[in-house]
Order: sequence, then structure tokens, then C-alpha cells
Amino acid sequence: MVLFDTTTGSGSSGTEARSSTGLRILRVFRIARVARLGSLFKAMPELLTMVRGMVAATRSVFSMFLVLVIIIYMYAVFFTQMLAGTETGQGCFDNVPQAMNCLLLDGVFADQASFVTKLLDASLGYYVLVLTYLFLVTLTVMNLLIGVVCEVVETVARKSKDEILIQSLVQ
Repeated sequence: MVLFDTTTGSGSSGTEARSSTGLRILRVFRIARVARLGSLFKAMPELLTMVRGMVAATRSVFSMFLVLVIIIYMYAVFFTQMLAGTETGQGCFDNVPQAMNCLLLDGVFADQASFVTKLLDASLGYYVLVLTYLFLVTLTVMNLLIGVVCEVVETVARKSKDEILIQSLVQ
């Protein structure tokens, strides 16, 4: 409402009452849009099952993200200790937060070829270390995360199917 008053240049109480009434009408339309989601869930019960599964998996997903952050932190400390001040570590391993960012962006979310090649050019030991990091993070933790989410979604789907079966038997 303050934004409305500053953009129109008015501050009278009559204008405020009209603007708040208009905002209330807009809120009603927003609620109507949410109600359409209910009909979508009725038409596609699989979608509701997926949403329930994602909500149920929130704790497990958060735990896996925490494990990922811990692994990234451990390797960031190691690479910062080994590569700080070197040409290989310049711009990526000068300090721990920068190293964590570099490991996350270049190691987890991007194509890793140029990153691994840069460390291979410096030393075979760094190459082996970055490969173990990539194996731990991308192959182990990420696949474990996928497995956790799939297991939770399967459990929720089975529970939803049982509830539907019980409701149909009661009727």
C-alpha cells in the first residue's frame, strides 16, 4: 500500500481505503487460481503423489545436501592448503569460500573436463584427488539422493494407493 501511495503521490485516507479494497479483490482472484490446482490434482492423482513424496522426502534431501556441503568443505580446505598461491590455484583456490564455490560450480554443476585437465596439468596427485572428489560427490552422494527421493515417492504412492483402495471398499 505504501508503494501505491508513493507511485500515485497521494496519501489521503480515502485513497488508502480504495486501494486496499482493490488489493482484497486481487487476493480473491489469487485464491481462485490456487483452487484450480485442486482440480488438477483430482484429474492427475500421480501429480499429487509426486508432491506428497517430495514433501515427505524433504528431511532426507536436506540431510544429503548437508553431506554434500561437508564433502565440498573438506576438499576446499585441502585444495586451498595445497594450491593457494600457485598458478594452478589462482582464481579458484585462494581461500576456502572461493574454493567451495569453485568446487561446487566447476565440479558438480558444470562440465568437468577443463577443470580436471587444469589440475592434471599441475600434478597427477591433484588429478587423482579431484577425481575422488567427483566420484564421491557426483556418483555416490547424488545417486544416493536420487535413491532416497525414489524410495520416499514409492512409499507415498503405495500409501496413497492403499488409502484409495480402502475408500473404495468402504463405499
